[in-house]
Amino acid sequence: MNKSEALKNYKEGLKRINAYYLMLSTASFDKQTIAPKDGNKYRNEMFAIIAGESFLAQTDPQFIESVNYLSNCNLPFELKREIQLTKKSLDNLIRFSKEDVMEYDLACSDSFDAWEKGKKTNNYSLWAPKLLKVIELSKKRAKIRDSKKDAY
Repeated sequence: MNKSEALKNYKEGLKRINAYYLMLSTASFDKQTIAPKDGNKYRNEMFAIIAGESFLAQTDPQFIESVNYLSNCNLPFELKREIQLTKKSLDNLIRFSKEDVMEYDLACSDSFDAWEKGKKTNNYSLWAPKLLKVIELSKKRAKIRDSKKDAY
């Protein structure tokens, strides 16, 4: 691989990743504003699938190889910093599986929905079990990131 090829792979990979982020953020905005609440369970499952696909795009071996290659290249300051931050993010992300990402995403979506419903009805008990699930998964994720550190 040469620098030109690595830059091309990096930019193409970034476009794919950003497309997933744009789709998820737009759909999430719609969910929180105009989408019918009766569709939340199905929508959350679809969000989790897209989050899993985004994970696969981010952990694509060719993308990772390009980032690693570029991190050792002489690049303009801004691009060098972008590559450093991408590499840092990837070094964290590759510790997880697609299933971990999907499970966490689904739990967060379900928790948000329960919080929203509980807030409207002034009923914390609707949200509590969903919040506990997010906390459990957050602790699990913290341990995966660094098993020597306390989850907090």
